[in-house]
Amino acid sequence: MKIFIFENVAECSGNYHSDGGAVIIAESIEAAKELIADISEFEPTDEEWENVEMFNISDVTKPKYWIMPNAGCC
Repeated sequence: MKIFIFENVAECSGNYHSDGGAVIIAESIEAAKELIADISEFEPTDEEWENVEMFNISDVTKPKYWIMPNAGCC
């Protein structure tokens, strides 16, 4: 398994603030993209995928994802 960490994604949620971070755990980038395909509010760009931090992990046994929207208030 691999962990993909997005520090800042332009379209992360429908909240007031559009930026936010995200973490995805999946076998590959293709599997990660498939895992989040149905989340209309979270659509990383090709450039964001090119800049994602990726690490191999061995203690996770099934794909997961977390969305961390920037929900702070001005």
